[in-house]
Amino acid sequence: MKKIVALLTDFGWDDNYVGIIKGVILNINSNLQVVDICHSINPQNIIQGALRLKSAYSYFPKKTVFLCVVDPGVGSKREAVILKTKDYFFVAPDNGLLSLVVDEHSPKEIYTITNRRYFIEPLSCTFHGRDILAPVAAHIASGVPLHRFGKRKEALKKIALPKVIVDHKKQCLQGQIIDIDRFGNCITNLTEKDLAVIKRKVSLKFKGYTVSRIASSYAEAEEDQPLVIVGSRGYLEISVNNGSAAKKFNLRIGTPIKVLPKDSLNLLDKRDI
Repeated sequence: MKKIVALLTDFGWDDNYVGIIKGVILNINSNLQVVDICHSINPQNIIQGALRLKSAYSYFPKKTVFLCVVDPGVGSKREAVILKTKDYFFVAPDNGLLSLVVDEHSPKEIYTITNRRYFIEPLSCTFHGRDILAPVAAHIASGVPLHRFGKRKEALKKIALPKVIVDHKKQCLQGQIIDIDRFGNCITNLTEKDLAVIKRKVSLKFKGYTVSRIASSYAEAEEDQPLVIVGSRGYLEISVNNGSAAKKFNLRIGTPIKVLPKDSLNLLDKRDI
């Protein structure tokens, strides 16, 4: 079976950056299989990149090499690293992009990338994805031992998802939107486990609106009507059947979400839906 290099970046498709990355990899080993995970990460949004990587990597074959480039610190003193887990390899800037992977799987080995033998020269100060990370990923997939790329490292830089705030006395939760997909589904940092704090039926409130429908499928709501659903990533999502919740309610990443007992709401709220 061909060795796989899977790509996740914030490069988008309007420029030639993704194509160049693939060219570098295949120029080193044309027998590798290069797979796109996502290139529509919002520019420099490390948390969004970490979330989308977390939701994707475990579906790949063992020994896949993940090349992850969301790199606002490119050209600075931030390190480039290799992470080896039990089943996979990850090549990325050490800026928190791999935080959620490490939360799920303890690192077996971590290396800094310092051996210029594996770089493309002259080295650009703005495109380390091309000159450092892509060639290293290709060489790892081709069988080069990790110790040849640099020195061992004990830990990676971590970032955390925004925490859910729990008010036990009022039995309410405060979360927020952490991602929005291309369908306009608004992914929150809330899970079904979080909702267990409230021992009654709940509603989600945001920007003056309330959604009380927690559904098991989009079709449970009428056309263009909102619902809340547990999405494929395991988080609660605010959605609109055959529409965009982000556009309908003008929602953004970071929009606060409150979870309240359904029977505590003002039944005369005209904006309840």
